[in-house]
Amino acid sequence: MTDCSVKPQEFRLLRDLVHRQIGVCLSDAKSGLLESRLRGRLRELGLTSFLSYYQHLVEHDEERAELQHLVDAITTNTTSFFREPVHFELLARELIPAWIRQQSRAHAPRIRLWSAACSTGQEAYSLAATLRFGLHDLRGFDARILGTDVSQRALRTARAARYPQKAATEIPHRWRGALVRSGQGEAACLTVPDDLRARTVFQPLNLMADTYPFSGRFDAIFCRNALIYFDTATRSALVGKLVHHLAPGGYLFLGLSEPLIEPPPALRVLGQSVYQKADRVGSWRASGC
Repeated sequence: MTDCSVKPQEFRLLRDLVHRQIGVCLSDAKSGLLESRLRGRLRELGLTSFLSYYQHLVEHDEERAELQHLVDAITTNTTSFFREPVHFELLARELIPAWIRQQSRAHAPRIRLWSAACSTGQEAYSLAATLRFGLHDLRGFDARILGTDVSQRALRTARAARYPQKAATEIPHRWRGALVRSGQGEAACLTVPDDLRARTVFQPLNLMADTYPFSGRFDAIFCRNALIYFDTATRSALVGKLVHHLAPGGYLFLGLSEPLIEPPPALRVLGQSVYQKADRVGSWRASGC
């Protein structure tokens, strides 16, 4: 019979494994959460203790499939449409018009946004809706949004692009026209329109990976409410990676509750957890922010 209680030493082994693999720091208070979310998985695998589960992860998980089960179990995919709306207002009011002006002579102005730690996709689709609202017609622009997350479970929801109808209440009235509701009764849901889905791509990504599977630079990166799960050293390393993937003059958006205490020299503070990368050392593009 499976021992369904996680012992302190077992929790420490699993906690350290999670930290090594995805950078997330689990406090001792998360022991009960880990136990409740993995208890059923132990039964499915026919394992008798959390120690045997840890051994299974380090000795028999060559394809890292079980590690993905663990990640899906312990990550909390809390998000919503237009969460922290001040950032979307800034994007619509200042950044999109500036990008249009800067690229007015381009045949198809190029805009690239990245929703890192995108969870179940609402942030990425909110970015797509904001772009459509700000550009009026996406067809004249080479605009793309990348959404990434370490949780495959969350990404499946993101790709399906269907959410409970009550999610519509999260969307400001000015943007509701960019997202539609469909279905009736128990089947009622909010479905993201095809034109926004066509501009949005979702990929699995561990932010702690040494390298990322793309080389392009982004005009803006949204990595909000993710740094709170990392320790100081991990946060610093992650911000450095994000800055590397920002285009010169690009913008980094963090959660309102996680401003950088000491931003790297390449960034200047614009306020409300928004930062701009220098065009070159010591020079910033005028932003109007």
